[in-house]
Amino acid sequence: MAEFVTEDGEKLLVEYDHCQVTVQNEDGKEVGQFLFQAIEVPDGYGSDFYLHLCHMDLHHYKGQGLGRLCLKVARDESGMVITASDPNDQEKKDDGSHLIGDGPGFVRKMQEEGLIVGGEGPDEEE
Repeated sequence: MAEFVTEDGEKLLVEYDHCQVTVQNEDGKEVGQFLFQAIEVPDGYGSDFYLHLCHMDLHHYKGQGLGRLCLKVARDESGMVITASDPNDQEKKDDGSHLIGDGPGFVRKMQEEGLIVGGEGPDEEE
């Protein structure tokens, strides 16, 4: 769990649990979330997993670094790398992982910072 203070001084709690990051205000009300899909990739004799970003909603808390913190909490708590759909792909995805609104720009920025790797979806071959 991590704490985040908004530009207005509001304290938020960011918590990861089983492929989901929830953001709650001090009253315990959910005010945002990031949803992921755990993808299994065969790796020799075993397998490896990564988190694929499928949904993000931070309501009016955008542009303050909260999304970055949500990704860091998911990565650190799960121990998995995070992927997202290609920000240049406008095709709607069945799993909801297509990027709309601010999503493409956010994903590009997080890829530049190394918090999101790649640009392939879970059902696409690299």
